[in-house]
Amino acid sequence: MVRFTFIDALFLIPVLFWPITQVVLAIQSLIENLKLSDNAKIILIGSTWGVDNHNGKELVFFATKFSLRGIAQSLREILREHLIGVSVLNLGYLASEYEIDKPTQDVLEQTEYSLIPLSDVIQAIHFILSTTKASCVKEILMPTMLDQNV
Repeated sequence: MVRFTFIDALFLIPVLFWPITQVVLAIQSLIENLKLSDNAKIILIGSTWGVDNHNGKELVFFATKFSLRGIAQSLREILREHLIGVSVLNLGYLASEYEIDKPTQDVLEQTEYSLIPLSDVIQAIHFILSTTKASCVKEILMPTMLDQNV
């Protein structure tokens, strides 16, 4: 692991700046179309590394994931009058190396239940999308059962 004190500012600035800026600009470009929807939702994919009291030491990764939650909180207030829901799905360690069509039980057994199958993520997204515009799912926190950092 690279020590934080040895990371050059020329590396840090774009790594912190671009992910945050790109999220804001992408959402900004979609706002007018979202207003036309009968039940618009914005789902931001965060990480358990961006929640309070996470024990990780990866400052840059943590900072960008935590900022995503701040972006979502502000967007909720900005878009409330249009009844556009803004959710953050904070995921733990994913079994992303497995294809989506691989049976969930196979993924669980092969990872010894240490990674979240993509089918669980899809179910969480379906839940958010299934809610009405009368409610807002603010956040879903989905760590693995074995994750002791959260």
